[in-house]
Amino acid sequence: MIKTIIHILLLVIVAVSPLLYYLIESYIPNYTDKPLIYDIIYLLPYLLFFLAAFLGIRLNQTRIFFITILWLITYAIISQSIVSILGEFPIETFTKSLAIILPIIVILLFAIREGQLIGFVGFLRSLIIVISLGVCLWISNNPSPLTNAVLSARIFMNMESTHLPDLLLLTLGALILFFFLKPDTSIIPFKLATAVVFLPMLFTLNISAGEDGLTLQAKTFNSISFAIMGLIFLHAIYKLYWQKVYIDELTNVANRRAFDEYLHKLGRKYAIAMVDIDHFKKFNDQYGHTEGDNVLRFVAKHLSEQSGAHVFRYGGEEFALIYRGVDVKNIFWLVDHMRERLAKSDFFIRVADNIRKKESAEDRGKKKRKTKKVNVTLSVGLAQRTAALRIPGDVISAADKALYAAKNKGRNICVKARIS
Repeated sequence: MIKTIIHILLLVIVAVSPLLYYLIESYIPNYTDKPLIYDIIYLLPYLLFFLAAFLGIRLNQTRIFFITILWLITYAIISQSIVSILGEFPIETFTKSLAIILPIIVILLFAIREGQLIGFVGFLRSLIIVISLGVCLWISNNPSPLTNAVLSARIFMNMESTHLPDLLLLTLGALILFFFLKPDTSIIPFKLATAVVFLPMLFTLNISAGEDGLTLQAKTFNSISFAIMGLIFLHAIYKLYWQKVYIDELTNVANRRAFDEYLHKLGRKYAIAMVDIDHFKKFNDQYGHTEGDNVLRFVAKHLSEQSGAHVFRYGGEEFALIYRGVDVKNIFWLVDHMRERLAKSDFFIRVADNIRKKESAEDRGKKKRKTKKVNVTLSVGLAQRTAALRIPGDVISAADKALYAAKNKGRNICVKARIS
């Protein structure tokens, strides 16, 4: 949790970093002196968003593709790069209406289930973007008393430096509520990035909605802001790639590949615990593989929260814990206490789907089905690096032998390997 909070704070700091431009603006050469620098700055957002869109497709995530394309089109319109295609239009009115509708577009793009890029889902997402931006362009070219009243309403944000309408607060709140109520573990890093980049996005929209929205200063600031957004998107995509390679999808802990690579980072002092779920095959045979998967998640969560170690799913029902810079005697009590706490925790067997289908909704409302609870236990083998066990493979073998000894002693026990 602490790591997550720190990560979010760092993302927020990066997101607001474009504001530093106004502090260092006087030290930056003029466009006439260094036009190439400015041209690179103006081009950079396109390159970053195109890269993010391409990587989104490689991840089979059309949501990433369309969100990044939406940001790219928004940048092209705000920077007036495609004015020859769209023709002249009031950029101030367009950005005010876009600020209101942009959170709604994002909600719709995320709400639609994942599907093929070239297919009905891809067509539907494209239609949402085209229609939404088309509505904003129509409003900007066809002003009316109603739209003018909505876009000029500023009661809560009635400051001289703000130009965006109050209705933005409502749609932005709807987006935050949507992300909170509909989490998606498969794409959480990108959802977080999308929420964070609304900070620099609002900065650019606010400037574009003002009278100085088309100045060289505003154009440069907008380009820097969109470049930062692109970098945040790419960072989120990198995390998704990392999760895909190194995180076990079922238990959400590090996988065997991560374990094998982590062994190369160990120093001269470390301990390894091999952990096995007792009678897991019997549990699977009795309650089914779905409940078996739930047990694996249950144990993985307990190990992550209680062991104080780097947790890895070693394979099947076996996990590995790595403690760096410690001896077995210093962590044995911690591991054994963790094992004991799990043994005392209740795991509730869920009602099978075939039983639920036989019961009507009325029957389920009239009576409460007794939920069966069981206790899950672990057998643990502990070993540390010694003069005789110099390489990680030797320590793992010693921990495995201690694990088998724990099983031979009746299971639900923690056994230390002999130190030689």
